[in-house]
Amino acid sequence: MSRIEKLAKTGEQKQQAVRGLDSHGLLACLLISIFLIVWITLASKSLNFGSVVFLFALPWVLLRAGAIVTAALRFPSFFALDFLLGVTVTSVAVMSWKFFVPVSLWVLLVVLLIAVATIPKLLPRHRRDPLSALGLLSVVVSLVAATGWSQDLIFPTNSIDDAIVFKPWSDFFVHATFMPRSLGADTLSQVGNYEWKGLPAIFYHYASYSIPIFLAKMGSLPAYATVVGFWAPFGSFLTGLASYALGRAIWSQGAGIAALVATFLIPDLCLLNIAHPTYGYFWLQHVAPGGLYGVAIAGTALILINQGVREGRRAWIASGVMVGALVVFFKIQIFAAAFPLLVSFAIVGWPPRKPWQWLILGGCVAVGVALLPLANRFYIGPNVRFDLSGSVWYWEVLAKMANGTPVESWYRVFNDAHPFPLHLPQAIGLLLINALGIFAVVAPLVWLFVAWRKMWEASEGIPLAAIAILFLHLG
Repeated sequence: MSRIEKLAKTGEQKQQAVRGLDSHGLLACLLISIFLIVWITLASKSLNFGSVVFLFALPWVLLRAGAIVTAALRFPSFFALDFLLGVTVTSVAVMSWKFFVPVSLWVLLVVLLIAVATIPKLLPRHRRDPLSALGLLSVVVSLVAATGWSQDLIFPTNSIDDAIVFKPWSDFFVHATFMPRSLGADTLSQVGNYEWKGLPAIFYHYASYSIPIFLAKMGSLPAYATVVGFWAPFGSFLTGLASYALGRAIWSQGAGIAALVATFLIPDLCLLNIAHPTYGYFWLQHVAPGGLYGVAIAGTALILINQGVREGRRAWIASGVMVGALVVFFKIQIFAAAFPLLVSFAIVGWPPRKPWQWLILGGCVAVGVALLPLANRFYIGPNVRFDLSGSVWYWEVLAKMANGTPVESWYRVFNDAHPFPLHLPQAIGLLLINALGIFAVVAPLVWLFVAWRKMWEASEGIPLAAIAILFLHLG
């Protein structure tokens, strides 16, 4: 009997049907709604009935939508996982509607409400673990931390004399131009390019705008207030919730809290003036919040694949790969880094495991490497070169951007005419410090401990592969 089946049998009486919520679950939904209402009220400096109704209903709708997925897969569900899956399927459904159906968003809203209310009744009865005290704590911590990381967005303006200063990064004005294009009945192809009339709509992370579009529509909110007061903080919350969900699914609820603290409460070294300012994780993610959604969805896909590998469930693995593929509609840069890792894990862990699966993985890697010149030719993704020819320019730019910062002296050597390959070890060390922070030290210690205790699993190779992808920046 599998571990999941044992848990289902021993804990059946402690579980609840997905059609209802336990007291902790209801409290979590209430807290989420309250935080969302406060965020958008502070950002827009207004409060209206439409936005309050929408934000109070949102957690319930997302949980019901996610429960449809876990029930269809017969996957062991819990609050955070259903919530994240609900965000995924709802966002992609809205994006697809705006691509192909020239009908008002009000019609789509009615369709969504009917779907989440009726589809679960047509599926086999499924159970969700009740939200524990630690699960509720993860929601509270994620909400509070998201508020802290997004404080310049929630309070976007500041008056100085006769001028108004906009504190968020200038990119938010561009983000705000995308939302109004989806508020009408026209499809995105009918609206066309947001910069040049007559040109087709560009490929972009439209899925991350889906839920904010509904909020702006129902609450009659300005686009700028919606992106700074809801889109970014909500994505930040999802990232924190995903870190807990991933730790909980792979290890335990305590591990989930530890993962949440490690990834969401510890500041990156950029904020401590130790790492290069360009590599600030929280700064970069909140400048382009589509990345927050992409990380959360990629983590959700990893949960499905990992559990599928553990329990030998091919449908779960395939579903995880499909969810991973959807990341491209949330943030293509996150997709470029995450999807190869997810597919590799799925190939290696596909049951029954055979040695030739490593050959298939090696073939896929070889094909990917062979296609890099083609991707470089058509400017698809980062321009990667294995001869280090791009490193001179890249690290010279980093050295110039480090001028006037506490780390300026670390990068001076890259102003030399030919810094590579002489200074390659220093570049590797700086890259690890910039990107991983304290985890450049913690992670190897954890891997050594896991190997010593003979607890190594296939999933342990994912961070190693992620570091390998990170090293592509050296090219």
